[in-house]
Amino acid sequence: SQYLSRPIMRLRSAAEEISKGNRDIRIDITGTDEIGDLARSFNVMVESLKREEEIRKHLMSNIAHELRTPLTIIKTHIEAMEDGIIRDRDKGLENIKGEINRLIKLIKGIEDITTAEASFFTKGEVTEVNLREFLSELLGELRPAFKEKGLEITLMKQEEIVVATDIEKLEKILRNLLSNALKFTERGGVWIDYGLQEGNFYIEIKDSGRGIPEDKIPFIFNRFYRIEGSGSEGIGLGLAIVKELVDIMGGRIEVQSRINEGSTFRVYLPKG
Repeated sequence: SQYLSRPIMRLRSAAEEISKGNRDIRIDITGTDEIGDLARSFNVMVESLKREEEIRKHLMSNIAHELRTPLTIIKTHIEAMEDGIIRDRDKGLENIKGEINRLIKLIKGIEDITTAEASFFTKGEVTEVNLREFLSELLGELRPAFKEKGLEITLMKQEEIVVATDIEKLEKILRNLLSNALKFTERGGVWIDYGLQEGNFYIEIKDSGRGIPEDKIPFIFNRFYRIEGSGSEGIGLGLAIVKELVDIMGGRIEVQSRINEGSTFRVYLPKG
């Protein structure tokens, strides 16, 4: 009786610790029976809870920092207008409007990261997909935006490669990377390649854009990170979403870049 009940008691005790906020508790797995499977599931659940809590704490800290600057500027401009320091009312209102638009973009970015986080903790449906067909359809949808800017967007091969993956997460990854390429490329274009390598499939997005300083590459996947002087009006969430989605899918992402020559992002994911 004690042999059978002891693992259940350990699970109960661990569950009580979780309810008190202890996210470091884990169950020692000693068997391969149903109790062992339950312990594994419990540990996975706790790890997910811990990761979610860390992400939310980090996000709230970043949001507070990002909100503080435009709100401070708005408050300063209003006080300056009230005190007569800023006499050009239209100019003052234009500056305030600019900061309000920045706040709107920030809120939109928060909505995007919230949606992405929901998918981080949701096991997506794995389906078979033909990479040539999938990429051709995606590029066809995005081509007008590139054409409007005078850029080419090209699929480098037409090879039939079928993989099993979470198509919803993959599409979010590629849309963010292609949006980034469009934003930072003024001439030339974007080239997409794909293939198989050592049990993985890869998709590569190469552009002829501004490039990224070598010493900044380690930071580009951090939330709210923006390279100074880049001229970007974004809020620094796109690549953070990409990295977290790639991680949750069990893959990796590599970056190569040269200033004024362009950047190459290659995503590796299990082929299923």
